[in-house]
Amino acid sequence: MDPKNAVQLEVVLFYSDKLKNGVSKVYDRIQNFVNGFNAPYRVGEKPFAMIPVQTERNWKENDRRHWGAVEKYFSEKAPQNVFVLDFVKPNSGLDAAYPVVKRMLGKSGYLSQFVNFKTYSHDNPRDERKSNMTLQGVARQILHKAGVS
Repeated sequence: MDPKNAVQLEVVLFYSDKLKNGVSKVYDRIQNFVNGFNAPYRVGEKPFAMIPVQTERNWKENDRRHWGAVEKYFSEKAPQNVFVLDFVKPNSGLDAAYPVVKRMLGKSGYLSQFVNFKTYSHDNPRDERKSNMTLQGVARQILHKAGVS
C-alpha cells in the first residue's frame, strides 16, 4: 500500500524509566515491522509522545505511578488515531498495573499494546532473532487491533 494513503497511528509511548537507553531503539524496530507489512495503517518514525514512568523499589507505588501517568496524559486533549504502546518492566514477571491501565484505555476507546521487558529484555537482547520474532508479533497485534485482518 502507498504510505501516502495509509492512516497514521499517533503512538503515545509510556515506558519505565529503567529502560532509558533502549526505548527509541525498540520503538524503531517495532515501527519498521509495522510499516514493513504495507498495511493501511502506519506508525511514525517517532512517537507522538514519550512519557517516562518513574519507578522505585516499592512496587505498589510503581503501579500507582504507572496508571497515574496514563490518567494524567489522557486527562488533556489527545490526538486523533491514538495507539498506546506501553513498555513495562515490572518488579516481577507480571505487571500488576496492566489490568488497571488496560481497562482505563479501553474504557476511553484507546487501542493499546504492552511489551513486557521483565520477561525478555528487548532493549538488550541476548538473542536478536528471538526478540525480533516477539516484536514482529507486537507489530501484527498493533495492526490487528487497528483493524487489519
